[in-house]
Amino acid sequence: MVGEFGGIGTYQTGQHEWANGQCGTYLHVDSPQIYADTYSQMLGNLTNYKSAPGVSVCIYTQTTDVENECDGMVNMDRSAKFSPAQVAEIRAANIALITAASQVTPA
Repeated sequence: MVGEFGGIGTYQTGQHEWANGQCGTYLHVDSPQIYADTYSQMLGNLTNYKSAPGVSVCIYTQTTDVENECDGMVNMDRSAKFSPAQVAEIRAANIALITAASQVTPA
């Protein structure tokens, strides 16, 4: 089990932020594109780990921004953080992980 992963954070500078650019997160990146790329890489790693016996659960931190935290996939005001192309990249990474999970044979 990967009990907590993610925590990638970015603000769209000057927009949709609570604390004037202060970004509380585990891993701060400079743009939504770098966020999407990093997220895809993390899910790619999890997809590879699916072949390891016993890895069956992962929990992403966190889905929405709150107050001075910027590690959500949606801004604090629930507006979109990503472009349609970035959403497609994130979706493809999610689908790859789901597909890998469905192909694992229990030990």
